[in-house]
Amino acid sequence: MSNATNPILKVDGLTVDFLSDDKPVRAVDDVSFHVSRGETLVILGESGSGKSVSTSTVMDLIDCPPGDIVAGSCLFDGVELSGLGAEARRSINGRRIAMIFQDPLAYLNPVYTVGR
Repeated sequence: MSNATNPILKVDGLTVDFLSDDKPVRAVDDVSFHVSRGETLVILGESGSGKSVSTSTVMDLIDCPPGDIVAGSCLFDGVELSGLGAEARRSINGRRIAMIFQDPLAYLNPVYTVGR
């Protein structure tokens, strides 16, 4: 199977709400993207458009509650990420999938390669 038909990361229909004043507020609405091995994904958008919530949800960095995945799926190498327990998540995050935040110099040391 080619990389185009077998993505390593497949996010489909991701919808995330946050509870505010006891009612849900939609932060991400039906976001989909696929990333094949060797590809780099850049997500651009206006402030408040859901970029950070989308990627943080994939990385399991959104607290539930107040955040809630109300629809969609996040598959990494064929594994549904939203249903993983803490131990399984630790075996993936940082080892097989990672996120570089907006200010890479605050998180990365330019002396080392990303793999170190």
